[in-house]
Amino acid sequence: MYETLVLFGATGDLSFRYLLPALGRLEAEELLPGGFRLLGLSREEQGTEDFRRDAREALERDGTADNGAIAKLVDRLLYAPADVTDESSLRASMSDVREPVIAYLALPPSIYGNAIEAVARAFPQGSRVVVEKPFGEGLDSARKLNAQLHEHFDEADVFRVDHFLGLPAMQAIPGLRFANRPLRETWNREHIEQVTIQWDEHVGLEGRARYYDGTGALRDMVQNHLLEVLASVAQEPPDPVAPDALRAAKCNLLRDIRPLNRDDVPRRVVRARYSEGEIDGNRVPAYVDEDGVDPAKETETFVQLVLSIDNERWRGVPFVLRTGKALGKRRQAVDVRFRPAAGETWQGLADAEPPTLTIDLGEPRIEMGTTVTTSRALSSPEGIVLRGDIPPGLPAYARVLLDILEGDQALSVRDDEAEDLWRVVEPVLEAWREGEGSVCEYPAGSAGPSLDALEAER
Repeated sequence: MYETLVLFGATGDLSFRYLLPALGRLEAEELLPGGFRLLGLSREEQGTEDFRRDAREALERDGTADNGAIAKLVDRLLYAPADVTDESSLRASMSDVREPVIAYLALPPSIYGNAIEAVARAFPQGSRVVVEKPFGEGLDSARKLNAQLHEHFDEADVFRVDHFLGLPAMQAIPGLRFANRPLRETWNREHIEQVTIQWDEHVGLEGRARYYDGTGALRDMVQNHLLEVLASVAQEPPDPVAPDALRAAKCNLLRDIRPLNRDDVPRRVVRARYSEGEIDGNRVPAYVDEDGVDPAKETETFVQLVLSIDNERWRGVPFVLRTGKALGKRRQAVDVRFRPAAGETWQGLADAEPPTLTIDLGEPRIEMGTTVTTSRALSSPEGIVLRGDIPPGLPAYARVLLDILEGDQALSVRDDEAEDLWRVVEPVLEAWREGEGSVCEYPAGSAGPSLDALEAER
């Protein structure tokens, strides 16, 4: 297990909101190596004590770790001002480091390239490099970034982070699918009518206009997070003896997704942004009126698309991916809708709702909506929901960081997978650039726009 983590962009939002609290949880669980230390780097001219003070405040706000764990972790933190894209500046900040380290690039994607070059030249041989999402700005830039990484690092030392892969609900999916015969035998187009993957958010921009207005919902959520969920839900059973089997199965599934063409976009994709509205009694300004937003960019805050998978298991089943901001209801789940019971149905049970399996990504829990009859009226269907909580385990970023420290790449996005993810959304982005799929609006606090998936599939 590596013991030195060098955090680029240490004074940024990602560091204080997610990475430091994740390390605090690992400290509280006594999962960090005994000699662990974190060296924070950024351009900000401050000292270690300033960084420790800010880190302590962030950890106390988060509340993940107790005071003892916070104090212990804070003592492990160091800080040095540095230009993280400059080799000589990095060498000066790393003057007392001799062993291989982990370089975590919590940076704007626009400077990944320069930072990778500087790390390759300034850091000890055998160091690992961690790249946050978004991995590139499109398929071409993802290929170039992969080529640059491979020029300097072995793929075994490269970690592409998508923290969704560390969510407890995502960790539960392989067991749910492959260890339970009733689901394993019915997880196909003969029994499943539609799969919906939804990440609806209650909040708006939260001061992130600088990042979000140049990205949008399709790049921010669908290209990485929701497609990763789809790949886990729909992949074939992995080869039980093959190394890297789960990641290979995901890549194979992504390549089976039918690319959308220009004519598909108007009937299979909804693109929208929120207008003025109200959430929990509070007025929410229109997206175009938020500070830092350029209305001319036509950035979408909501997107829904219907994808098809061209393989024997899933042909003809619509997969709906939907995400949006400033919606009236927060819902983050996978809904698997089974087909109605086949053949003749006893007495009045033909009207029974078909079962739905829900994997709640946020809580996390699993629910099965099914039908029973009552002793008073055996011919009358009544719906019930069976629920079970998924063991919470480590928070997503804590799980991801622990795997990076241990060198386990199971939750790292593979090089070809990073390109396959872009290959799915690139035709939609290209169609939008050419004028297809204009942006509609939905009031903040509403349910958002909709597209009937079964109609789109036909």
